[in-house]
Amino acid sequence: MKINIPIRKVEIFQAEDGRKIEQHTTKFMSKTEIEENINENEINQNNIIYFGVAHLETPMGPQEIRFPIEAKNLKEAFYNFVENLNLMVKELEKVGNQISTASQQDLNMIDAMENQKPSKGKIIF
Repeated sequence: MKINIPIRKVEIFQAEDGRKIEQHTTKFMSKTEIEENINENEINQNNIIYFGVAHLETPMGPQEIRFPIEAKNLKEAFYNFVENLNLMVKELEKVGNQISTASQQDLNMIDAMENQKPSKGKIIF
């Protein structure tokens, strides 16, 4: 049985305005190919994934986030950077609101439970 091992090459590009893109290229190679020191240029260009990198200010301080960018090439990835960053921020806000809502519901349930008086012989959780 031939086992293929994923090999990932990551290149980082940064524009003068601070936009930062990571280009992830993956190729699956056999142990024999790896041992033969295959040339980096032989990595299949169809397996490229672009990620934007940004710093967000949070209550815990600045946090680095990565977000996927659908693009055919590096130029298109930089062009789509802001749009994809905005989508990621909206998604993070949505998740944060869901967590906040869930936390408030938990607090309301705890308050309701604490205000109940247990009847004789019964344990209320």
